[in-house]
Formats: sequence, structure tokens, C-alpha cells
Amino acid sequence: MPTEGKFFEIFNAHAKCMVDASRELELLIDNLDEAEAHKQNV
Repeated sequence: MPTEGKFFEIFNAHAKCMVDASRELELLIDNLDEAEAHKQNV
């Protein structure tokens, strides 16, 4: 087990980043015709 107290806080923040990134990727793939506009908004 990790000994540093912030491990789970950092782990959860990283997991949230991964979920957010996967959702953005899904939106991008589902709307390839709007990829350039999507890139400008991210």
C-alpha cells in the first residue's frame, strides 16, 4: 500500500482526467466532420 497520504487523491484526479479525455475522444470520433472546430474549443 502507498505510504503517502495524497496517493488516492492524485490517483482519483488522474482517473478523472482519463475519463474526460476518453469522452472528448468519443465526441471527436463521432463528429469527424467537425474535428477542426472541436480542436479549437478544447
